Amino acid sequence: MTIRRRITQLLSITTCGAAALMGLGWALSTATPEPRETSVGFTQMPLETQHRDRALDLHIWYPAGARGSADLIAQNALMYGFQAQRDALPESGAHPLIVFSHGSGGRMTQIAWMATALAEQGYIVAGVNHHGTTSRDSDPHQTVQTWMRPKDMSAILDAFETGATDFTVDMQRVAASGFSFGGYTALAMAGAQVSKAQFIDYCTEFSGVLDCGWYQDAGVDFTSIDASLYEADFRDDRISATIAIDPALPRAMTESSLRAMEHPSLIINFGLRDEIPAGVRADSIAATMPNALYISARDAWHFSGINACSWLGWAIIGASGLLSGEDNICADAGRAREDVQREVLEPILAFAKENI
Repeated sequence: MTIRRRITQLLSITTCGAAALMGLGWALSTATPEPRETSVGFTQMPLETQHRDRALDLHIWYPAGARGSADLIAQNALMYGFQAQRDALPESGAHPLIVFSHGSGGRMTQIAWMATALAEQGYIVAGVNHHGTTSRDSDPHQTVQTWMRPKDMSAILDAFETGATDFTVDMQRVAASGFSFGGYTALAMAGAQVSKAQFIDYCTEFSGVLDCGWYQDAGVDFTSIDASLYEADFRDDRISATIAIDPALPRAMTESSLRAMEHPSLIINFGLRDEIPAGVRADSIAATMPNALYISARDAWHFSGINACSWLGWAIIGASGLLSGEDNICADAGRAREDVQREVLEPILAFAKENI
């Protein structure tokens, strides 16, 4: 499932008229919340890895050492940001760690609604903007190289485990989570494997739509995918629980690998089962996993999983969608996304408390 074209197209607008409109929108549309006291810290740092030729941008939400006045972070004219103490001293002691993977064409800051809530409960949440599958850097030929994302996530774990960050984590309490393509990534970290043949069959059945359409429009040759990498096992034994939200590639996941995933998993879908697109409908994979809890949120859709938009964002992204035939990622499906996110946070926090 892709956020990629919708956000990338939007953020690529460079005409003077668009710039003026966005500047006016900043002044008129995106409400600036009152500063508040918070116990959540947030920082960013470069993460060097062996498998990437340039550093990754690591984002970390964490319990701060003291409550303090929040900074407004990642807010713009089109989408709302979040509040946290930037670069605050962390709370002492070892904390459980959740590594998080964003959706294709998205960014880590778009899942702040979940990361902030977890940090408030004592968890460290860390993730990177994955090269080649991030807004403004979204390439279908790189996106189909699914094996790069689990490697990014394992590199994050390496950084915390070896003390390359300034945070102390309890490596006995480590989970993987993700949204959309990041949901696949989290499941891959737990041992889910994908089949090249099943993926090709899926995109034959759903040719021209969803993620398959995006790949096909770009001329990606599915037969040229390196099966030895695509179908590899990226299980990281440091992971002891998984939270996957609207995970991509469910049709490509092999039954045998899913049946072997014994640790606790929470699988969440936005929307009722028959309304969920095949590219992220996860009830069947959850039923195959021996220790998975599946929930779905009514009056919701895939993009209920990212930060809310301003009215200007809703208008501009909607207009862009009318021209391109794409969905308006700012639109809601019966309920405001803040309400949907509050609803799914309840089982997420309960699952984390019990299993991480």
